[in-house]
Amino acid sequence: MNEAANAKLSKLALTSLIAGILGFVVLTPLVELIAFIFGFIALNEIKHSNNSLKGRGLAIAGIVLGVVAYLLIICGILFAISFRSHYNPFRVPTTSMEPAIKKGERVIVDREAYINSLPQRGDLVVYEMKFEGKKQLWIKRIVGLPKEQLKIKDGNIYINNKLTSELPKGIYYYNDGDFGKKGQIVTMPNNCYYMLGDNSLNSFDSRFTGFVNNKDIYGKVISVYEGKYPPNLMELIRSFLQK
Repeated sequence: MNEAANAKLSKLALTSLIAGILGFVVLTPLVELIAFIFGFIALNEIKHSNNSLKGRGLAIAGIVLGVVAYLLIICGILFAISFRSHYNPFRVPTTSMEPAIKKGERVIVDREAYINSLPQRGDLVVYEMKFEGKKQLWIKRIVGLPKEQLKIKDGNIYINNKLTSELPKGIYYYNDGDFGKKGQIVTMPNNCYYMLGDNSLNSFDSRFTGFVNNKDIYGKVISVYEGKYPPNLMELIRSFLQK
């Protein structure tokens, strides 16, 4: 084989290797495709010309790196899909949960938080509720649990005639609506919860809409943050991988 042909094969193999390295580093599908194409062309030429193992090694290295990069991309996509099905971000558009969650802040909701456990009093949850003819997602705090008797008195929550200490301090709950009248005692049905907003004066909650069935709870709020990404994203990923 002449020197020109040798140089051509070396360039093809080297291009495949460089493209494979770049594809592996930046995980760009187009660059990885280039690594495949040039690598296979080089291998095919080498096969028919009995060229040195040096060019063959470069071409194979480029192809292998390209394959590994593609596998990493596929794994990343599958992980992202699985992670997104487990944790969902939401932006809170109202002031009903202030001061715990301010208007415009974002939350991360764990959709599988209650697979092996039951919702607890004080949990912040997102749930589905039909309003004005269509289902919407709402965010409130669980105040009453199934089969309990609840009363709002002097801004406090009484459960089975006892003042509860399981809710955040400093919140004043106002009597209002068909299910939160002054002196009224409401009894939660089985598998149903009583939801209230922390900003009681500006919250449309169970006082007006009644109880929320367990099957309508979308998930538990596990993080509140500003901006596009939660500051504890890596912690969420580690927690997800451990499940």
